[in-house]
Parts: sequence; structure tokens; C-alpha cells
Amino acid sequence: MKVFINNEEINIDESSKIGLGRSSYVYLYNKKAVKIYNDYGEKTNELYNYRLAKLKSLKLNHFILPKEIVYDESSNIIGYTMDYIKGCDGKIINYLDFNFFKKNILEIYKEALILSKNNILVYDVFSANVIINYKSIYIIDTDGFLFNSYKGADINEEVLFSLNILIGKLLNITPNKKNSNIYEVLKYTNYKRIKTVSDFSKKLTK
Repeated sequence: MKVFINNEEINIDESSKIGLGRSSYVYLYNKKAVKIYNDYGEKTNELYNYRLAKLKSLKLNHFILPKEIVYDESSNIIGYTMDYIKGCDGKIINYLDFNFFKKNILEIYKEALILSKNNILVYDVFSANVIINYKSIYIIDTDGFLFNSYKGADINEEVLFSLNILIGKLLNITPNKKNSNIYEVLKYTNYKRIKTVSDFSKKLTK
């Protein structure tokens, strides 16, 4: 597949495919993940450009954001590059430290609040979009979030419904809930009743 990144022609081999979703494929190229949309062309350029540019303007650690925009030979936006993050084996996740999950989940809440204040609502997060390794917890496919769904003034620490959904989704990551530290930390925080970042922080530090 011939694509263009930073005005440079790149050939991406089909054998480098590492993932697929409802609307895209993901390839590994030069130690980066390259997401290519199934549907693209003149009709989607404005939408993709708006979403990707807005995400690129932010600096977050847990939410994996676009790095470079990918074009076809007609200068249509067909995807983007992002950091390639390798996750742990599911069985290992069960035994990661309890405090590891507390720290990372709180940081995810704070970063999701930053997204909300930029009129980007965390959305469409499921287990395949959450990557956990020894270093951190990461959320990918951020371009699938809801953009301009709410006015910035309406998104504050009291409006975190989407964040609670995000944390709830993490319950489905590990196959063994009874022995999983991530399950225990979520049960401990009673995530459905968390309404503010400060509430969440207080519960975790009790």
C-alpha cells in the first residue's frame, strides 16, 4: 500500500497488519502504529482534519494521540500514525500491583477531564482499546471519541459520566475477576458513584 507521511512516499506491506476495527486497519511501520481508515476521500477530509488536528494539539500520557497525518496520492486524509504500545499477557495483568491501578486510573480520570474541557467526550472505549503493560494503562482509538458533543462550559468535574463508563469498561479486560487487582480497585472505588475527580482521589487515598 502506497501512502504519504510528511510528504514522503511510504510503502506499507499488508503483512505488517497488527489490528483491525469496525472502520479501519492498523499496521506496524518503523516502530509506529499506522491506522488506515476504510472510508476516506474528499467527503471525509474536513472531518478527519478537524478531529486529528484537535487531538494533536493536546499533550496526554494515557490517551494515545495522533502523531502524523497519513495521505493517499490524491492528498486525501486516510489515517494517522501513533505510538505503538505493546501490552502484557492477560494472566500477568491479574498480578500487577494494586497501587499501580489506583495511580493510573486516577491519572486517566484527570486526562479525560482535559479532553472534556476541550469538547472531546470519551466514548467508544472497550477492552480492545485499552492496553496495559508494566509501565502504564493506555487508551487508543481516540479519534473515535465524540467531538463537540457538549459546550466546554458544561464539562467540568461534576459531569464525568463518560469517565465512569471508561473505568467500568476496564472490568472486562481481565478474564479472572476474582483474582484481579484491577477488579479489586474498581470494586473498592465503587466507580458508578464517583462524580468528581476529587471524589475519586479521596476514595483512592483513604
